[in-house]
Amino acid sequence: MKRSIITLFVSCFAWGVFAQQVQVILRVASADQHDTLGFNIVENITSEVYGLLMNQQVRLWDGPEKEIHINASSLKQIESSSGTSFVNQEVIYIYENWEKTKAGVNSQTIGFKFAGKNEKGEEVSYGFVDFADVRNHFLKIRMKVNANGNYETTFAYALLKKNFNFNLLQFGSRTVTAGGVSREIISDFVGKSSFNPTLSLQDSREKKIDYVIEFSKTAQSSKAIAANQLLAGIETFLQNNEEFFFNLGGDRIINHIKKGKIKVTKLEVTEFWKNFRGQISIETKHLTVFVNDSALQRMDFNDFLLLGIQTGDKSMYETFKEREFAFTIRNINDAAIPRKDAHLYLKALETYDWSKLTEFVKYY
Repeated sequence: MKRSIITLFVSCFAWGVFAQQVQVILRVASADQHDTLGFNIVENITSEVYGLLMNQQVRLWDGPEKEIHINASSLKQIESSSGTSFVNQEVIYIYENWEKTKAGVNSQTIGFKFAGKNEKGEEVSYGFVDFADVRNHFLKIRMKVNANGNYETTFAYALLKKNFNFNLLQFGSRTVTAGGVSREIISDFVGKSSFNPTLSLQDSREKKIDYVIEFSKTAQSSKAIAANQLLAGIETFLQNNEEFFFNLGGDRIINHIKKGKIKVTKLEVTEFWKNFRGQISIETKHLTVFVNDSALQRMDFNDFLLLGIQTGDKSMYETFKEREFAFTIRNINDAAIPRKDAHLYLKALETYDWSKLTEFVKYY
């Protein structure tokens, strides 16, 4: 997918590439970016661009004409004097060129205008960032996404496919002042077409899942018993391999191992779950063993498998493949999952639309 994005940027984000272009300004409000979209593009862009500005990796200008450069210290002065925050903007403005083709609508992002409002409701202009300055960065960096989102969604992909809510502030020479008029213009120009059709939609959805397997003193269900057996297998291995235990950071936990003193209390696991046309596949990436409630060094899952640890008569590969142990989801993508809702999110992952997990949990 990255290669196709780069190809599209080269072909579509160069000046004069379109025979006919319509200049547009998108008004993108943070409040309009609902959870079901998977991410808040306003929060993502303001946060990412602010970091780049503070590190002097991009330039901030007074406007699209780029006549006056505003450095990082000047931006901080604007924030301080106005009592506002760049990263807490309610609205951003995206300058673009659109071209309608038989296949769809190609778009060229030109830049971003940033502005906030002070306590009196007066506009505070921060400045303009040329898209050319952030293009390469946005191609590589992924968005922070909630449980509904696709973990690998980059800033570039989100901008190209326009999978966020926006209204038009300007369309060609026409100023747009009403949301209804904006929707009419978009409907007439875009219709049922897609933006940048040469960039295919993501066929599979991917989520980063962090979960914990915990020891239970009152285990009664088969899955809770299986979780205890899994932890016991790791515990036995560590007790019998003192050098490995210390190399993994055990010396920070206890200075001397005595039989029965090591207790594996939980295991934190990170996996990537992919849903391709309803079929879920899971890749376990790494895990962290907790001994006496203290974390050892994180291990790559493939290295962990090479240790040959058994869960009863099963290898760890078989144990994780069958996944018959009890576990509690802690995070999905960049979103923390409340413990009380963990079982509902698991049910949603197994049975529901992956773009509507929070909806499932809310109304279940």
